[in-house]
Amino acid sequence: MAQITFSVQMDEDLKRDFETSCKECGISINTAINIFAHEALRQGRIPLEIESAEPAENRIPGMPSSIVDEEIHRKA
Repeated sequence: MAQITFSVQMDEDLKRDFETSCKECGISINTAINIFAHEALRQGRIPLEIESAEPAENRIPGMPSSIVDEEIHRKA
């Protein structure tokens, strides 16, 4: 199967910490992302539980309630 390259924008500190974590596991960022993609396809969903750290009653309407919401708002 042909290999392709794609780029992802990520906070510099997040990338550095993620790379360190991957190295501690003995894998590269590339391998970690491929594992994530394979698992997402195997499960038919994003293989993470994503929850807001803020209780619902304390959330400000229209404000991001999770890291996913923050990413969506950043792209808008």
